[in-house]
Amino acid sequence: MHLSFVALQGSLSSFTSHHIHLLHPLHPLHGF
Repeated sequence: MHLSFVALQGSLSSFTSHHIHLLHPLHPLHGF
């Protein structure tokens, strides 16, 4: 279960990090 979450985070990290940086630099997901 943990691996599934990590894999998802890695995939989203690249996609979300870009958007979060522009939308919310202090987003809760950014720290994750």
